[in-house]
Amino acid sequence: MTGEWNPVILQELICKLVPRQLQPLLFDPAHHNTVWHQFSLMRHNFLVVEAAHRMLVLTGVDVVIPAIFHDLGKLLQFERAVNTGNYGFAGHEKLSVQIGQEHGLDCDALFLVRAHDISYQHRADRILPKLCGGNVEKLRHLLAIAACDTAGKGWTEAQHKQRPEVATKFQQICELANLDSSFAEVIRQACLEW
Repeated sequence: MTGEWNPVILQELICKLVPRQLQPLLFDPAHHNTVWHQFSLMRHNFLVVEAAHRMLVLTGVDVVIPAIFHDLGKLLQFERAVNTGNYGFAGHEKLSVQIGQEHGLDCDALFLVRAHDISYQHRADRILPKLCGGNVEKLRHLLAIAACDTAGKGWTEAQHKQRPEVATKFQQICELANLDSSFAEVIRQACLEW
C-alpha cells in the first residue's frame, strides 16, 4: 500500500476542483463540520497524514496513502457546501475513492478510503471484522486509518464524548479479533491522546 506522493498533486486537485475564490476557505475551520472537526478541511487532512506516519513508525501498519486521500472527495463537494452552509459532506467517501482511482490507488488503499468512517457506526464491533472478511491484516489497517482520522478531528465538544467511545469500541474490536495488545494500545492512544 506504500506509494509515492507528490504534494503538488494536492495543490493541483485544489485548483482543479475548488473555485479560486473559495480556496482560502479550505483552510478556515468554520468551513468544515465544526461539530465534529476542530480544524479546517486541509488542517484535518494534514493531521490525519501526520498520524498515519506516526502509526507506521509505532506499529508498522502503513496507511499513509489512504490517509492522504481519505477526505479528498470533500473537495468535489466544497463549493456546494459553502453555498448551502451544509458542511456534512455526505458521501464524500465514494468521491474520495473516485479521486483515488484516478491516481492509481490499489484495491486495498481504496477499501480503506471507502471505509474510514464506518467505524463510527453503531455495532462497528461486528461490522468491521465482517467487512474485512476475517482478514486480520485488513482489519489492522482499517482500525489504523480510522484511529488516525479520529486523531485528526481535534477536540470539539462532541469529540470529547465521541473519542472515548470510539477508543472503547476499537479496544473491543482488537480484543475480539485477538490483535496484539501493543497495537491495541497505539490505537487507543491515537483516539485519546494524539
